[in-house]
Amino acid sequence: MILFKEKLNEPVNEPVNEPVNDRQKEIISLIIQNNSISINELSKICKVGRETIKRDLSKLKNMNLIQRSGPDKGGHWQVVNGD
Repeated sequence: MILFKEKLNEPVNEPVNEPVNDRQKEIISLIIQNNSISINELSKICKVGRETIKRDLSKLKNMNLIQRSGPDKGGHWQVVNGD
């Protein structure tokens, strides 16, 4: 199913209200276990490419489920509580 913007009739990049998939749940779990886990480590554990992990992390950040604190090197991930 292709979703379209109302006026411009252009495809929307991501489906609306798409739930978190199993791999993304695993990523959240791995971040809880080790908040300084790298993209390379996530890629190896989840058995997918780095770009797939980057896409998943971007989606999780956009959904305000995780956030990155600190610099790219030396920073860490945080799982956002729904409080």
